[in-house]
Amino acid sequence: MVILIQCNDRVGLVAAIADVLAKHAINIVSMREHVDTNDNRFFVRIVVNSSQQPEMLQQELTAILPTGANITVNPTPQKK
Repeated sequence: MVILIQCNDRVGLVAAIADVLAKHAINIVSMREHVDTNDNRFFVRIVVNSSQQPEMLQQELTAILPTGANITVNPTPQKK
């Protein structure tokens, strides 16, 4: 599954996101983050080894991220 997040930057975002994933025993395979200091925006792309309940995961991330966060949770597509 791939998780994409864009939101206002603040201290502790990476820890808060990792905590939500750890709570569900979801392992982070890769995580690439960037902060645009001019606009105070945080961007992250996370690949995890799970495809469980993407809607629930999106709701929990929305609850811990700054208001107005853009969160996309894409389950891993099935290979044909």
